[in-house]
Amino acid sequence: MKVIDKKYVISVYSKLSCMAQKKYDKGQYQKCLKYIRVASKWAYSFNCFYSDMVLEKLIREVGSKNINNDSIVSPNLNKYVFLDSFGWDNRCLTQQYLRAMMDMGVQILYILLTPISSNSKEILRELYEYGKATVYIMDKHINNDIEKACVLRQKILNFSPSCLFLHIFPWDITALLTIHSIKGVIKYNINLTDHAYWLGNTFIDYNIEFRAYGKTVSLEKRNLYEEQLLALPYYPIVSKYTEFQGFPSCLLKNVKILTGGNLYKMLGKNNVFFRLMDDILDLSPHVVILVAGISDSKIFEHKRNLMKNGDRVVLIGIRKDISAVFSNCDIYLGTYPLSGGLMTQYAAINSKPIIAYADNGDVCNYIEGVINHYERGVKTYTNKNELITYARKLISDENFRVAEGIKNANSLINPERFNIAFRNLMRTNRSEWNWGKVNIDYNSFASYYIDIENSYHISGGIASIISEMRFSVLYMFPRLLPFTLIVCWRLFAKKMRRLNRF
Repeated sequence: MKVIDKKYVISVYSKLSCMAQKKYDKGQYQKCLKYIRVASKWAYSFNCFYSDMVLEKLIREVGSKNINNDSIVSPNLNKYVFLDSFGWDNRCLTQQYLRAMMDMGVQILYILLTPISSNSKEILRELYEYGKATVYIMDKHINNDIEKACVLRQKILNFSPSCLFLHIFPWDITALLTIHSIKGVIKYNINLTDHAYWLGNTFIDYNIEFRAYGKTVSLEKRNLYEEQLLALPYYPIVSKYTEFQGFPSCLLKNVKILTGGNLYKMLGKNNVFFRLMDDILDLSPHVVILVAGISDSKIFEHKRNLMKNGDRVVLIGIRKDISAVFSNCDIYLGTYPLSGGLMTQYAAINSKPIIAYADNGDVCNYIEGVINHYERGVKTYTNKNELITYARKLISDENFRVAEGIKNANSLINPERFNIAFRNLMRTNRSEWNWGKVNIDYNSFASYYIDIENSYHISGGIASIISEMRFSVLYMFPRLLPFTLIVCWRLFAKKMRRLNRF
């Protein structure tokens, strides 16, 4: 029996939303914001719906009661603000947009919304070297969303920008409180998590989409208008500072197929991905599959042990030299049932052929949207026999591999083209790309995430509630007790493994 279904996901969300309203009515504004954040993290984990105008209105009401609204009377057209929840080197879209701004020569106020900057060394290095950037990293001693927003509001007002960019977590209430209090600046959201729920669509002027899928969701589920949606695909960031760390010597003479990413992208659907790896390995005894991004997973080990060719599936862990890893492999195998956009782009930028499989009609996981920006390079296969035929030719014919990889690289937007497109976007608010809507099976998409949580408890929805609410989750949501115990045990086991290393 499923513990979680769509009806239960909605009921938990509704209860959390009601708690937020009750705290607001009592004047307990920080607790109100806490429940909004928990509700948003929960919703993000299951993709049953995509926005909530009621909670966004509640955020604005909290802001209006606690933070003065001000206008930038004389915005400087040569000044941009970048609000960043992530700050992750070589991931997400921070560096792409900052580099485009640097290419324009504008002054930048970069605000890192987390006090932890250890993941942002390359980002900060580039900003400091640029010479026309001001950096503010959130003070770790400020724990209150309202106080944080007051600090950020004043810094932005003092800077007097013309444009403000949001590159934020789907539940980043501090950022929304901040931009609500400031008028007279154009607000752009970089829609990084276009497949999922996020807060903020009523706070922005424009939403920058990177593919047709996100544009469709914004029109159909976020109540945004066509004229608010701007198109700008992106390219992956290749680290300037990380050298290749090598492979085990036993792998060097084989055809190396790379795959990997988050484990949940490989699970479910009756183990199709693991059976697909077996079928590809059957094509030649001189093929190995390297799995990046996973270093210690009992779930993966169990699945691999059930494979006929599991001895040729090698975990290589989390690699900081991931672009160099791609460069030293021959083929990339996309994950199933969920594809990985960043990994797919790394393959393309390194001129590697790509084997990609998705269910017919599952347009979110068609990789064309993240690669084919200019040419028809990659193809997502929905017929397994056709995919195996393509894989066989790639494995046996090196010249064909090279030609397919070059075609993929030529299809992908590059930094120069991105910078030009961004500059034109800022000048005209018009896009080079004009994507139509795609047909999305929203129910099927949500069902997958619910099934994964029921089977493996790794979506993050339960963990996010526990981290915010502690043991009060047990009396508010008693049905989640088994999940809570599993999550707590995993956290304890992880801590013990760390202690045993010393």
